[in-house]
Amino acid sequence: MSAGSTKKKVSVPLTILGVLGELMICAGVVLGLFVVWQVWWTNLEMGGQQDEIVAATRAQFGAVNPHKIGQPQAGDPPVIAAHAAHNATLGLMHIPRLAGKQTTAIREGESLDVLHAGVFGHYKNTVMPGAKGNFSTAIHRDSYGSRVLHIDDLRVGDPIVVETPEAWLVYKFTDYEIVDPTDVYVVSPDPYAAKKSPNPNKAAVEPSGRYLTITTCHPPFVSNKRWIVHAKFDYWVKHSDGMPAELAHPNGQSAIKATGTTIRDAVNDSLNSVQKSLSPAATKEH
Repeated sequence: MSAGSTKKKVSVPLTILGVLGELMICAGVVLGLFVVWQVWWTNLEMGGQQDEIVAATRAQFGAVNPHKIGQPQAGDPPVIAAHAAHNATLGLMHIPRLAGKQTTAIREGESLDVLHAGVFGHYKNTVMPGAKGNFSTAIHRDSYGSRVLHIDDLRVGDPIVVETPEAWLVYKFTDYEIVDPTDVYVVSPDPYAAKKSPNPNKAAVEPSGRYLTITTCHPPFVSNKRWIVHAKFDYWVKHSDGMPAELAHPNGQSAIKATGTTIRDAVNDSLNSVQKSLSPAATKEH
């Protein structure tokens, strides 16, 4: 070898670091592609499917007169029979505050095969909608339709309406909390009573009212916590009588609408949610 062609040897540690760096770059690309698929593609796909599910369920329940406000009923509301088949459709959840994504199907079961359809999944060990106790549901927040991506926009007193074949069950939002995934007291028969116990997750409590609970991930795209929505039953309306005033538009047209997620919706929602989750005020109490 001539004096002018000497080649500098690369040390073993530098070689290993170089290889690790390349592997990390590849892993980052794969992770980025996964996030794109998880957030954008599942939102796009499930947004359209949700519209179809909602439309099919509404057709099954029967037509509703959008010009007629149903009379609030006294007494106990009709309750769906317990022990529904896994993944069976129980009804529809209407959250007017969520605007275009306000109407979403409710199905039996909280396993991933149910939740990946973008629906609310009913915790099997909790009561059915309208029953005394805590009707509890789970739903994806930032993927598979992102139906409750902006659930943190809810304000005290906002209606959450569960539509069943026989009735409209009107609950009113009372409060929210951010908990660990292991805090199962939030779906207990009376989450308010359980929370006061020295050991909430093991508290044996009896319900003193009719409640509704929604559990979803928090913060978006991190999901190491759970955002919990609590609501209390207010009144019910016969499905055949019209609709609750909370779902009626001032001009007499139904406020019920299920808008699918477009590409622009998915991108905008994702960017807005990341910005909100990074904000210091993201987890402040309302």
